Amino acid sequence: MAAADRRQAGICNRDTGGRKPESSFSKLGFIALSMGALMSVLYFYVTRSLTSPLERLMQTISKIRAGATELRADYQANDEIGMLAMEFNNMLDEVEALIGQQYEDKVLLNKAEYKALQAQSGYAEIRYSPG
Repeated sequence: MAAADRRQAGICNRDTGGRKPESSFSKLGFIALSMGALMSVLYFYVTRSLTSPLERLMQTISKIRAGATELRADYQANDEIGMLAMEFNNMLDEVEALIGQQYEDKVLLNKAEYKALQAQSGYAEIRYSPG
């Protein structure tokens, strides 16, 4: 059987046509290493693009917790993280409005109590005034 007939029949022999038998394995290894490196770079880029905005949001939350209540999340994308940042900012605005309303209510209550005390004091002066 001729070498060409054996190749067509799927029969291999040690004759590699002048090539080293390891060359196809080294090419396959190089391709596998290249694909692994490419996947590692893509993995790093994708995870970084997802975690970086979340890390910035967490830093903002920590600063707000520490007392910088005027801060807002600064992320203007149309993805889920952008929606989260927008809703977070809306929530902070509502909390500030509620705190302001509570402060105004307390001031009005204090004024009403003061006027009530003045009225009682005036009534007491009229009632007990030596005359």
